[in-house]
Parts: sequence; C-alpha cells; structure tokens
Amino acid sequence: MSGPTTLEYLILQSALLGAEAALRAAREIGDARDQAVRDATHRAAQSLRMREEARAALRHLATHARQLETALERLNALASLHSQDGTGAVVAMPARPANATHESLSAYAARLEQALEEARARLSAAAARMTKAQAGSAGAEGLDRLANPRSLDELLDAYLASGRSARDDARLAERRARIARLLAPLAAGESVEALPADMGALLAELARPGEEQRAQAVELELQRLVARERTRREAAARAQGRARELLSRLDALTGEDAEVDAMRQSLELAAAGLMELTEQHEARAQALAEARQAAQAEAVRKAAATVLEGTLADLGFVVEPISHTLFMKGGVAHFSRPEWGEYAVRLRTSPADATLNFNVVREAGATATDAASARLRDLRAEQTWCEHIPRLTQALEARGIRLKTRRLLGAGEAPVQVVPAGALSGLAKPAADTRAAQPAPAAREAP
Repeated sequence: MSGPTTLEYLILQSALLGAEAALRAAREIGDARDQAVRDATHRAAQSLRMREEARAALRHLATHARQLETALERLNALASLHSQDGTGAVVAMPARPANATHESLSAYAARLEQALEEARARLSAAAARMTKAQAGSAGAEGLDRLANPRSLDELLDAYLASGRSARDDARLAERRARIARLLAPLAAGESVEALPADMGALLAELARPGEEQRAQAVELELQRLVARERTRREAAARAQGRARELLSRLDALTGEDAEVDAMRQSLELAAAGLMELTEQHEARAQALAEARQAAQAEAVRKAAATVLEGTLADLGFVVEPISHTLFMKGGVAHFSRPEWGEYAVRLRTSPADATLNFNVVREAGATATDAASARLRDLRAEQTWCEHIPRLTQALEARGIRLKTRRLLGAGEAPVQVVPAGALSGLAKPAADTRAAQPAPAAREAP
C-alpha cells in the first residue's frame, strides 16, 4: 500500500543522456524505444572507453619523452664537463611540442632519441681523446657510468674514480660519505639521473684530491644547490599534481568540445613536466572546468525532466507538461490515468535534497458522495497508485534516474489532499469510450 511517498533520486548521467536522446528521437512507445535507449547508452560508454585508452597512450608517450629529456640533459652536462671548450660536445635540446597529440609527442620522442644518439657519439669521442691524453684516465667506461648511473652509490663511485689514487683513497672515501649525505634528498629513483649541470660540476671538482678547506667550501655550495633543487622539484611535483587534478575534472565532462580538448592537451604536457603550469594557465583551466561542469549539470537536469515525462507517458499516464527546470529549481507536476477520474498523483521535486515526493490528490466537487464513501474511494486510489510504483521505479532506473525510498506511508495513513476544482485542468481529459471501458479504481467496491 502507498500513501504519500518520498523517493530519493540519483541521476546516472551516461544512461540518462542516452535515454533522453532516444526519447527525443522516437515518439512511438514499445520495444523499439527501449532498444534505442540501450544502443545510445552503449555508444556513450564505448566512446568514453576509447577516449580513456587514447589518453592513456598519450600519457605513456609524454612520460617517455620526459625520461628522454632527462637522459639528454645528463649527457649534455657530462659533455660540458669533459669537453675542451666546455660546449663543443653539447647537443641542442629539440623544441617541445605545442600540444599533446599522439603525432606530435611521437615525433618529439623520435627527435629526442636522435639527439641522444648524437650526444652519446660525441661523449664517446671525448672519452677516447681523454684515454689517449691521460694515462690511467677513467676513459669511456668511466663516462658511461656517469652517463647512466643506476644509483647514488654508482654515481659517486664514477665521479671519484677518475681522481682516486692509493694515497688518496682514505681522504676521498670520507669525502664521498659527506657528499652522499648531501645528495640523499635527491637520491630517490630517477632523481640521480637528473642532477643539474652545476651540481655535476661541483661533484667533478670534489672528485679531485685537493685542499680540504677548498673541498669544504665546495660542499657548502653543493648543499645550497641541493636545497634549491629539492625546492624546485617539490614545486614541480605540486604543479604536476594540480595538472592531474584539473585533468580529472575535465575528464568527467562528456561530449565533444574543442576548447576542452585543447586544454586537456596542455594539461597533459604540464602533468608530464613538459610544460610549466603557470598561475594564468591554471586559472583558465579551472574556469573552463567550472563553466563546462555547470553547463553539463544543467543539461543533465533538463534531460532528467524530459526522461521523467517521457517515461510516465510510456507507462500510460497522462502527464502535465513538465518544466525543464523541474530538477533545477524544483516544482510541481500532476499525472493521472484515463480510468482514474478525479484522482491524480502530484509530483513535487526538491533539488536541494534530491528527492521526489508523490501523493494522491482529488479534485474537489468532482463527485458528490458521503464522507465514508470518499474515504473508501481515496483508499482505493492510493492502492491503485501503489501498484504502479515498482514499474515506474524500474523504468526510470533503466533510463538513468535511480530511486531510493526515503519515506513511505501506507494507503489511508494520511488523508488524500483535496485540490480546488479545475486544478487538474492541465491533464488531458480521456475520451468517453475510454472511461467506460476502464472504470475508475476509486469506484470499485470493497471485497
């Protein structure tokens, strides 16, 4: 049994928008419309999966490109240290792409790999010259260890190997321990490979035996540079995190939007460290996300009104025109069935707490009857409405509006509200032969 009923609603966006498209496209009632709803929903889900797969591929490319950049920066720093004029072996970094398309990132990665090959060749040539010019030099093997360190220990071993001699082992070992402590904040994962060139120059100087006082001064400068680099990396990590958060907000948007797609590409570059996320860029991304989210939410709520009206009609109800603002500003609508006579169901929405309230109403003066008969007819009307609630709930959930009971009174627990005569005039009047074929449920006699 059902008296006044309050149902909490949850709008399932992808299913709802597919249902709305089908309801607008097809006016006939039956299996064809339901199949159109399922097809539209499936297409929306498939489109989302394809976009997510494409985005994952782009992120992989962007991350790979950043790793290649780090490797080239490292080789250029070593080339500067070991070339005769300090610059002759350096290979220019290719220009970064302006957008994050698959084609542009693939081409950029290819240019980086070509530059890396050239940098390795120049560094090998420098190592060969060092081997000939200096007996006992680390040569190509030492430079290779510097160019591709797998850990902080290996990096320091490579730097110190070139200056080590039996007499200096103890002093350099002590110095090495101090350097390791200084570099510890930067020694996680790939960070060792990305040491700036000025820090590499200080490590190279510390690798050579010399006065301890001078070494201490160099260590102080290295400590300053480590603090600077740590601050820079922390800021970069925060910026990349903000870029990922903004991407998540834009990813929640549906539909095709050229401006949103362009912003996504920029944010992908920022999230991979291939572009600086400036305050202006971040503000534009936030404003764009907020504007599109608001527009999309409004479109979804409009679609919900369309789906609700269409679903009631599909189930055989006569429905007052439902305002497209019903799920935005709230409001009231009535629906009935041809056989219900003076009875209808009043629907009231409350967007603030996401609820739909249903209660049976009766138009005043429609039938002259005594109080006992009126109560019996009211009870029958509420029971009849109760029979339709499961079908309505199932149909709406299939189309993207999930309902959950928050309040349910039994039939007869609260009096049926009487509305003024003419209050239900917005409902189309049934034809006379229809009324005769389907007598009003409130007129049935009690068993």
